[in-house]
Amino acid sequence: MRVALFAPTARRCGIADYVRDLRPHLERRCDVVVVAADGRPDATDFAGLGTVMNDADVAHVQYEHAFFCENDAPADDVARFLGQITIPVVMTMHCPPLDDDAWRPILDRPDTTWIAHAASVSNALRARCARGVVDQTPLPTSHRPTASEEAIRSFREAHGLGRRRVVAIFGFTKRHKGYVLAVEALRAMPDDVVLLIAGGPQDARDAAALADARDRAAACGVSERVRVTGYLAGPDVPVALGASDVVLAPYELAHGSASLAAALGCERPVVATALPSFRDIEAAFGCLQLFEPRDGRALAEATRHLLSDAASRRRRIAGARRYRAAHGFDALAERLHRHGARLAGRRARAAGAA
Repeated sequence: MRVALFAPTARRCGIADYVRDLRPHLERRCDVVVVAADGRPDATDFAGLGTVMNDADVAHVQYEHAFFCENDAPADDVARFLGQITIPVVMTMHCPPLDDDAWRPILDRPDTTWIAHAASVSNALRARCARGVVDQTPLPTSHRPTASEEAIRSFREAHGLGRRRVVAIFGFTKRHKGYVLAVEALRAMPDDVVLLIAGGPQDARDAAALADARDRAAACGVSERVRVTGYLAGPDVPVALGASDVVLAPYELAHGSASLAAALGCERPVVATALPSFRDIEAAFGCLQLFEPRDGRALAEATRHLLSDAASRRRRIAGARRYRAAHGFDALAERLHRHGARLAGRRARAAGAA
């Protein structure tokens, strides 16, 4: 089976990292050709790209609004792209479909299978009556707790962490990750607790979110207890997470979180907002300490509990191991291959019958 994979290949892109982790596992099962989603959307011939996708048995599309949006009409762009694809499609939705009439023909395609990594996405697809299979599965992780004690010690020294306890928010500094809430909650945590912003901006909006967090830390009198690493390359991720006693995910929304999946892969105890997708993960694996959204007091309380209760930390770490065992990229590749083979087989049978 030949698969045309529409995906980003740029550096410092979470979905590109996801595809780099996925691709070797997929290539063991089928022939994969990548159609890069790297051009400026306002200067891209989306109809032409859609036509290129047809040189395969199945089109696998990594969908995110930004691949089709730069001060123009993203729904029209994706409709133009998918409108040229005549082979079956597997759509990995990293965000919900746009509420735009141009999406109606896309949702009505009978030969599409939808992959959702969050309840918010699968619920949106079902609410808009998407045809075909909607398959919800958590984001996979390729991370493992591989950092040496020496590397962790050096990292702590480099970032002035000393013997302090570290709570971390990992990844690009997206505003929805709740940095301001975490800074405010820091006031209610013991004085030896430091907030590590383990990552940096991907774009100007991320830089503004980080600046707001710094300003709020100054206003709250906790600037000395906040550290920022800047962008972390792949090998640095398990080191930063290994240096963290607890990882925070105080998100305001989540359409799946690779940052949270990385923390679980590195066997970190995690405090997370009780969003639907995170509730699902906690129910299945027992790996998250949940708190109610936008409640800084509850965030501080949940974090203090995990920092002070060794038995709770051990339970969350054991749950993280179960998550990693169940949701690696090899398992996702097998899932995608199965969907693709089913769609391609159905198309071949229909062509034979005709």
